[in-house]
Amino acid sequence: SASFPPVLRNGIADAAIAKGCLLIHDLADASAQARAADGLREIRSAFGATACQLLQINDPQGKPPAVGAYVGGPLLQLVTSHLQHRLQQLIAIVREKRQGLKNTLRSWLGGKKGGTEHAAAGAASVRDPSSARYASTTMEAYLRQIGDYAFLLHDLPTALSYYREAAGEFKRDKAWRHYGSAQEMIAVCLLGSEGSRRDIDDALEKASGAYLRASVSPGDLQARFATRVALMQHEGLRRHPSKQRTREVAEVLVNQSTNETELVAALLLEQAARTFVAFRAAPLVRKFSFYLILSGYRYVSCGQRKHAVRSYSAALREYAGRGWTHIEDHVHFSLARNCATLGQIGASLGHFVLLLGHSRQPPERQQTFAKELFNILRANPQTAPLPDLTLPRFDNKSIAVILNDHMKRSGFAAEQALSGEHPLWKALVRPLLPAVEASTANW
Repeated sequence: SASFPPVLRNGIADAAIAKGCLLIHDLADASAQARAADGLREIRSAFGATACQLLQINDPQGKPPAVGAYVGGPLLQLVTSHLQHRLQQLIAIVREKRQGLKNTLRSWLGGKKGGTEHAAAGAASVRDPSSARYASTTMEAYLRQIGDYAFLLHDLPTALSYYREAAGEFKRDKAWRHYGSAQEMIAVCLLGSEGSRRDIDDALEKASGAYLRASVSPGDLQARFATRVALMQHEGLRRHPSKQRTREVAEVLVNQSTNETELVAALLLEQAARTFVAFRAAPLVRKFSFYLILSGYRYVSCGQRKHAVRSYSAALREYAGRGWTHIEDHVHFSLARNCATLGQIGASLGHFVLLLGHSRQPPERQQTFAKELFNILRANPQTAPLPDLTLPRFDNKSIAVILNDHMKRSGFAAEQALSGEHPLWKALVRPLLPAVEASTANW
């Protein structure tokens, strides 16, 4: 037992596991044939004939070892028979515990069944639901083990029944991680037995909610379990595709992204974006583009700029030519900066040319774009061939000439006149005047 994994040594997992012995015989050693036969008889007398097998290697004729035959034959038979036997044992143990006098009285009084070990585990789970651990001899553990063994034997109705019982026990103990796991297995059993979509969705939603209740920080183990549930819901779209269902699953992925690390959140947002257009009869193109941009931002946050460029580029193909200038400019600028960081100077300059080739942005934003462009050109003087940049264009209708009051013509509107004391006029003229004149108020 000293060589067992910690979960077996600590009594968390069922220690009654199938045990088999495999004696490996090297055929290259001709003198070891007799010792192999004697060794096989010895271990069979100690552990039983069905649990011990001989595997021959290094056959002189070049035949490969019959590992597959051993795994699919004697080993599979050993494990299957052990699971069947252990399943019946556990069912009998649960039935006996439930029919005991103490448990009958406890059930009448509204308490739990299962004895002191059960109560201790339940109390521990209430104190710290995220770290609740049940010993393998508690009632909750027996129920979960029966469900697992029945599931491995493909007895889905039995597994489903005991998973539901175990889920009820875990919920009463507020052991949310165990409750979420049981609900997840309920959904798997329903999927395998052609259960209703409503029941499957209900189980998956309960599983996700329980995992997130046990989660203490984004991206921890419980949050990762909730992500697995979200991906199971996404996989279920193949069975029941519809516009409404597609939108619901995409929103599940989006919501789960807030509980994950930057990288996993980026992957979930990208998958959500593609889910919005998965139902080709009614694709939601704008949502697809929007969440691709969000995934690109998350990719940048975790240093995955190549994936960010891929996401931004896919979004730009949908936004281009639609007249959504602010979004299009934002995508061009993000692509320009990320391409420059990746060393793709030509592609970066191409996006800057598209940004500065029109005057749709306010002056402050154009100044930001130009400053970033100049920094890239300054850092890459040899490898940055500047493409043809369109000269600024002015709207003649927006240009007005405002005269000084000394030159004011008769009939000129007073509000259009610009006196020498006007702050705007002073700011324009001061740089052109000598220092002495600029210091006087009357010039």
